[in-house]
Amino acid sequence: DDEIKGVIAIFKDITEMERMKKEMERAKRLGLLGEVALWIAHEIRNPLAVVQGMAQLIEMVDTSGDVKKYAAEIVKNARRIEGIIEDILEFHRDDVIKKEEFNLLELAQEVGEDMRIKFGDRVKVRGEDVEVMGDREKIRRVIVNLATNAIEASPDDEEVKIEVGRKGDFAEIKVVDRGDGIPEEIKQHIFEPFFTTKSHGSGLGLPIVHRIVEKHGGSITFESSPGEGTTFYVKLPIKGGKDEGTHS
Repeated sequence: DDEIKGVIAIFKDITEMERMKKEMERAKRLGLLGEVALWIAHEIRNPLAVVQGMAQLIEMVDTSGDVKKYAAEIVKNARRIEGIIEDILEFHRDDVIKKEEFNLLELAQEVGEDMRIKFGDRVKVRGEDVEVMGDREKIRRVIVNLATNAIEASPDDEEVKIEVGRKGDFAEIKVVDRGDGIPEEIKQHIFEPFFTTKSHGSGLGLPIVHRIVEKHGGSITFESSPGEGTTFYVKLPIKGGKDEGTHS
C-alpha cells in the first residue's frame, strides 16, 4: 500500500511574486516620502517668505556692491526653493479639472512666444487647429514643462519642435528634441515622483505632467534613441469626441 499512485505538482512563479512584493514596498516608500515632503513644504513656506522678504529689503536699502550681490543670490535661491515647494504642493493637490473649451494650437503658440523671450528662436510651433475641453492653465503647464526639458536636453544650436494635430478622437501634442536621448536604464523611472538626473529641480516635473494628462482622460508616451533625441506624445480627448468626459 506504500505504492505511489500519483503526483500533484504545484508551481509558483517566485520571480513574479518577488516583483509584486518589491512594487508594493516601493509604492509604500513613495507614499511615505510624499507625506514627509508635503509636511516639509508646508513648514518651510512661511520662514522662506521671511528670508526672501528680508533679502529683498537689504537689496533696496544697501546699495554697496558685495552686500547687494549676496542679497540677490539669497533671493534667487529662495525663489528656486519656492519653485520646488510649489511642485510638491501641486503634485499632492487633488484639484478638480476645470472644463473650458480652448484651441490647443493657439495655446502651444502662446507657450512658444513666451519661451522665445528666454531661449530665442529655437522653439518652433506648428500644426492644425484642434478644440479641446479641459483646464487651459494645467495643459499650458504640461507644454511648458515638456518644452523646457527639451530645450535643456538639446545642444544650443538645435531647434525644439512643438506640433499639434489630430489622432482619431484625440488631439496630440508632440514635443521633439535632438538631445542625447534618455538612457535605457532610466526610461522606466522618468514618471516616478522625486526621480531626477538633474543637478537642480524637484524630480516632480514629469510626474505632475503625467498626473495632469491622466486627469484629462489622456495619455503621455515617449520615444527616445541614444544620440537622436526624444519625442513626447500627449493625447487629449477632442471636444465632442467619444473619449471626452469629466475627470477630477
